[in-house]
Amino acid sequence: MAVAEACRNLAVSGAEPIGLTDCLNFGSPERPEIMEQFAQAIDGMAAACRALGVPIVSGNVRFYNETDGRGILRTPTIGAVGLVARLEDVVTAPFQRPDEAVVLLGPTGAGLLGGSEYVVFRTGKVQGRLPSLDLEMERKVQALALELARGGFVSSMHDVSDGGLATALVECCVAVNPPRAMMGVDVLLPDVPGGAVAALFSEEPSRVVVSLPPAKLAEVRERAARAGVSLTELGTTTSRDFVVRTKGSEIVRAGLEELRDAREGCLVPIVGE
Repeated sequence: MAVAEACRNLAVSGAEPIGLTDCLNFGSPERPEIMEQFAQAIDGMAAACRALGVPIVSGNVRFYNETDGRGILRTPTIGAVGLVARLEDVVTAPFQRPDEAVVLLGPTGAGLLGGSEYVVFRTGKVQGRLPSLDLEMERKVQALALELARGGFVSSMHDVSDGGLATALVECCVAVNPPRAMMGVDVLLPDVPGGAVAALFSEEPSRVVVSLPPAKLAEVRERAARAGVSLTELGTTTSRDFVVRTKGSEIVRAGLEELRDAREGCLVPIVGE
C-alpha cells in the first residue's frame, strides 16, 4: 500500500512514476516477530513494484527503533519521483470551478475501517480488519488517471488515503491559496457495507476523486469502462458549503472557512500554538 499510494499520488498529478526510494523503520530484528514484519514488508514492496513497473533505486533501513523493549509501529516509508511529459499534463487536487461533476474512480470499497485515522481517533488504537490491495486494479486506476490527465479531460484529481473519502473531499475544497479560491461540493455517498461512517472514513486503496466539466463526463465514463475501472458519480462542485448526503437525508453541512480553519490548525492539539 505504501508503494501504491506513492505512485498513485504521482499519477493523479499527471506524472508517470519512474523510480522509488525507501526508508524502512522497524524495531529490533533480534526478535523473530519484528524480523518477520520486515521480511513481509520487503515482499509486499517487491510485489507492488513488479505490478506497477516501478523500481526501487535507493533506500535505507533503520532497526532498533524501540524503547524499553517496545518497538515503534513498523513503518515502510516510500518516496517516489515521476516524469511529466508536458506542463499541460499537470493536474492539482483542488476543485477549480463550480457546477462541475465530481466522480470517484476505482472501487467504492467494502467499507473496512481497520487501521484508519477514524479508528485511531475513536479508540486510540491501531486495530481492526485491514483492507486489501488489488494490485491489478491499482495498476488500472493509475494508468487511467494518467491517461485522463494527459488527455485534458479533468479539472482536478486527488487520491483517497489518510482520512478516507471525507478528508479527500475536504482537501479538494479548501486546500488552496488564496482562500477566496475555495470551492464547495454537494455529494451523495455511495452505498457501502458499514453505512455512512464507512463510506466517509474508510481508507481503502485504489480510489481517486475527480472533478471535470459535465460535457466530458460521457467520454470519461467510456474510458473508465474500457480500462476496467468503476466510475461512481458523487455530485457536483458548488460555490459554497461542504454538503454530504445519504439517500433521503443530509448528514453534513459545513462552511468552507470552518473546514479550512480545522485543517490549517490540525497540529495545534499536538504541538501547541
